[in-house]
Amino acid sequence: MKKLTSLLLLLLLTFSVAYGRGWVGGYRVSLSGYMSDSISKQEHLSVDLLYSPIINENMTLSLYGGYSFSNLFYPSVTQTLKGGLSFSFLLSQKHLLEPLFVRDTALFATLDIGLMSALSSFSPTFITASISPFTLFFGDMFISMSSLLVTYEIGSREFSYGIKLFELTHYLW
Repeated sequence: MKKLTSLLLLLLLTFSVAYGRGWVGGYRVSLSGYMSDSISKQEHLSVDLLYSPIINENMTLSLYGGYSFSNLFYPSVTQTLKGGLSFSFLLSQKHLLEPLFVRDTALFATLDIGLMSALSSFSPTFITASISPFTLFFGDMFISMSSLLVTYEIGSREFSYGIKLFELTHYLW
Protein backbone atom coordinates (compact mmCIF):
# COMPACT_ATOMS: atom_id res chain seq x y z
CA MET A 1 0.00 0.00 0.00
CA LYS A 2 2.86 2.39 0.81
CA LYS A 3 4.51 1.66 -2.54
CA LEU A 4 1.28 2.35 -4.42
CA THR A 5 0.71 5.61 -2.52
CA SER A 6 4.30 6.68 -3.13
CA LEU A 7 4.02 5.83 -6.83
CA LEU A 8 0.73 7.77 -7.18
CA LEU A 9 2.22 10.75 -5.35
CA LEU A 10 5.30 10.67 -7.58
CA LEU A 11 3.14 10.52 -10.73
CA LEU A 12 0.95 13.36 -9.46
CA LEU A 13 3.97 15.56 -8.75
CA THR A 14 5.54 14.72 -12.12
CA PHE A 15 2.42 15.61 -14.08
CA SER A 16 1.73 18.76 -12.04
CA VAL A 17 5.24 20.02 -12.76
CA ALA A 18 5.10 19.00 -16.41
CA TYR A 19 1.68 20.52 -17.12
CA GLY A 20 1.44 23.14 -14.39
CA ARG A 21 1.26 26.85 -15.08
CA GLY A 22 3.93 29.28 -14.01
CA TRP A 23 3.37 32.77 -12.72
CA VAL A 24 -0.15 34.09 -13.31
CA GLY A 25 -0.77 36.73 -10.65
CA GLY A 26 0.91 39.30 -8.50
CA TYR A 27 1.10 42.98 -7.73
CA ARG A 28 2.40 46.10 -9.39
CA VAL A 29 3.68 49.31 -7.77
CA SER A 30 4.48 52.48 -9.71
CA LEU A 31 5.34 56.14 -9.16
CA SER A 32 4.13 58.62 -11.77
CA GLY A 33 3.20 62.25 -12.36
CA TYR A 34 0.66 63.95 -14.61
CA MET A 35 0.42 67.35 -16.31
CA SER A 36 -3.35 67.77 -16.22
CA ASP A 37 -5.71 70.35 -14.74
CA SER A 38 -8.00 67.58 -13.44
CA ILE A 39 -5.30 65.57 -11.64
CA SER A 40 -3.02 67.02 -8.95
CA LYS A 41 0.49 67.65 -10.20
CA GLN A 42 2.22 65.86 -7.31
CA GLU A 43 3.65 62.37 -7.57
CA HIS A 44 1.15 59.52 -7.63
CA LEU A 45 1.77 56.15 -6.01
CA SER A 46 -0.18 53.32 -7.58
CA VAL A 47 -0.75 49.80 -6.25
CA ASP A 48 -2.39 47.25 -8.54
CA LEU A 49 -3.25 43.56 -8.51
CA LEU A 50 -2.74 41.78 -11.79
CA TYR A 51 -3.64 38.56 -13.53
CA SER A 52 -1.64 37.34 -16.53
CA PRO A 53 -3.44 34.69 -18.57
CA ILE A 54 -0.58 34.70 -21.11
CA ILE A 55 3.02 34.82 -19.92
CA ASN A 56 5.90 33.19 -21.74
CA GLU A 57 9.44 34.01 -22.82
CA ASN A 58 8.33 36.23 -25.74
CA MET A 59 5.27 38.13 -24.50
CA THR A 60 2.99 38.82 -21.56
CA LEU A 61 -0.65 39.88 -21.49
CA SER A 62 -1.95 41.12 -18.13
CA LEU A 63 -5.20 42.47 -16.72
CA TYR A 64 -4.79 44.83 -13.80
CA GLY A 65 -6.86 46.85 -11.37
CA GLY A 66 -5.88 49.03 -8.47
CA TYR A 67 -5.77 52.25 -6.51
CA SER A 68 -3.67 55.36 -7.01
CA PHE A 69 -3.21 58.41 -4.80
CA SER A 70 -1.18 61.59 -4.82
CA ASN A 71 1.01 62.74 -1.95
CA LEU A 72 -1.02 62.48 1.25
CA PHE A 73 0.76 65.43 2.89
CA TYR A 74 -0.67 68.00 0.47
CA PRO A 75 -4.14 69.43 1.07
CA SER A 76 -5.50 68.39 -2.34
CA VAL A 77 -5.15 64.62 -2.54
CA THR A 78 -6.19 62.93 -5.77
CA GLN A 79 -7.40 59.35 -5.35
CA THR A 80 -8.24 57.23 -8.36
CA LEU A 81 -9.38 53.73 -9.19
CA LYS A 82 -7.93 52.26 -12.33
CA GLY A 83 -7.90 49.14 -14.43
CA GLY A 84 -6.71 48.03 -17.80
CA LEU A 85 -4.71 45.80 -20.05
CA SER A 86 -0.92 45.55 -20.25
CA PHE A 87 1.01 43.97 -23.12
CA SER A 88 4.77 43.31 -22.96
CA PHE A 89 6.83 41.85 -25.77
CA LEU A 90 10.44 40.74 -26.03
CA LEU A 91 12.96 43.05 -27.66
CA SER A 92 16.21 41.27 -26.83
CA GLN A 93 17.63 38.61 -24.55
CA LYS A 94 21.15 39.89 -25.14
CA HIS A 95 21.27 43.59 -24.26
CA LEU A 96 23.90 46.10 -23.13
CA LEU A 97 23.01 45.99 -19.43
CA GLU A 98 23.05 42.21 -19.11
CA PRO A 99 26.63 42.00 -17.70
CA LEU A 100 25.60 44.26 -14.80
CA PHE A 101 23.10 41.76 -13.35
CA VAL A 102 23.67 38.47 -11.56
CA ARG A 103 20.36 37.02 -12.77
CA ASP A 104 19.43 36.41 -16.39
CA THR A 105 17.53 39.36 -17.82
CA ALA A 106 15.65 40.18 -20.98
CA LEU A 107 14.71 43.54 -22.45
CA PHE A 108 10.99 44.02 -23.07
CA ALA A 109 8.79 46.88 -24.26
CA THR A 110 5.45 47.45 -22.54
CA LEU A 111 2.20 49.05 -23.67
CA ASP A 112 -0.61 49.78 -21.16
CA ILE A 113 -4.14 50.87 -22.01
CA GLY A 114 -6.66 51.51 -19.26
CA LEU A 115 -9.35 53.55 -17.55
CA MET A 116 -8.79 55.77 -14.53
CA SER A 117 -11.58 57.42 -12.51
CA ALA A 118 -11.07 59.95 -9.73
CA LEU A 119 -12.78 59.36 -6.38
CA SER A 120 -14.25 62.79 -5.70
CA SER A 121 -17.49 64.72 -6.09
CA PHE A 122 -16.16 66.01 -9.41
CA SER A 123 -15.11 62.66 -10.79
CA PRO A 124 -13.45 62.87 -14.19
CA THR A 125 -12.79 59.65 -16.05
CA PHE A 126 -9.68 59.20 -18.13
CA ILE A 127 -8.51 56.83 -20.82
CA THR A 128 -4.82 56.26 -20.25
CA ALA A 129 -2.08 54.84 -22.42
CA SER A 130 1.56 54.38 -21.55
CA ILE A 131 4.53 53.05 -23.42
CA SER A 132 7.74 51.87 -21.84
CA PRO A 133 10.51 51.03 -24.29
CA PHE A 134 12.81 49.97 -21.46
CA THR A 135 11.47 47.12 -19.30
CA LEU A 136 13.78 44.53 -17.74
CA PHE A 137 12.42 41.04 -17.07
CA PHE A 138 14.04 38.99 -14.28
CA GLY A 139 11.99 35.76 -14.46
CA ASP A 140 9.40 36.60 -11.80
CA MET A 141 9.39 40.39 -12.04
CA PHE A 142 9.40 43.25 -14.51
CA ILE A 143 11.04 46.62 -13.80
CA SER A 144 10.07 49.51 -16.09
CA MET A 145 11.68 52.93 -16.10
CA SER A 146 10.74 56.23 -17.74
CA SER A 147 7.40 55.40 -19.34
CA LEU A 148 5.54 58.04 -21.29
CA LEU A 149 1.88 58.51 -20.24
CA VAL A 150 -0.91 60.00 -22.35
CA THR A 151 -4.30 60.68 -20.76
CA TYR A 152 -7.59 61.64 -22.37
CA GLU A 153 -10.29 63.11 -20.13
CA ILE A 154 -13.61 61.86 -21.47
CA GLY A 155 -15.78 64.69 -20.09
CA SER A 156 -13.76 67.68 -21.30
CA ARG A 157 -12.19 65.88 -24.28
CA GLU A 158 -8.70 67.06 -23.38
CA PHE A 159 -5.41 65.26 -23.86
CA SER A 160 -2.60 65.57 -21.35
CA TYR A 161 0.62 63.77 -20.62
CA GLY A 162 2.71 62.45 -17.80
CA ILE A 163 5.67 60.29 -16.96
CA LYS A 164 5.91 57.07 -14.99
CA LEU A 165 9.27 57.13 -13.22
CA PHE A 166 9.33 53.44 -12.40
CA GLU A 167 7.06 50.44 -12.22
CA LEU A 168 7.75 47.17 -10.43
CA THR A 169 5.65 44.14 -11.37
CA HIS A 170 6.21 41.11 -9.14
CA TYR A 171 4.56 37.73 -9.73
CA LEU A 172 3.69 35.84 -6.56
CA TRP A 173 1.47 32.97 -7.69
